[in-house]
Amino acid sequence: MVVEDPEGRQVRLPEERWRHICARHPEMETLLENVQETVRQPDTVADSDTDPESVKLYHKRFPGLGLGNGWVRVAVKYLDDDAFILTAYIIGRFS
Repeated sequence: MVVEDPEGRQVRLPEERWRHICARHPEMETLLENVQETVRQPDTVADSDTDPESVKLYHKRFPGLGLGNGWVRVAVKYLDDDAFILTAYIIGRFS
């Protein structure tokens, strides 16, 4: 799967990464479309604390999810010639 971020960059979600996400965060199994929308149209974008040069954190609120406050966080790794989703999960709050 490939999704375009707000800056027009192509972001991949390899099958291996999706399996990893679902194994670590089983609540994400039915939220692939939410992950895609979070990258396409995030409410906020922040630099990662651990790798601010190459990892961006995309956040989007989905109030109807019923999980926490409905925030999805997607971590995207940007390299010179590639971009891919590292992980995605629900967060209880975002401020």
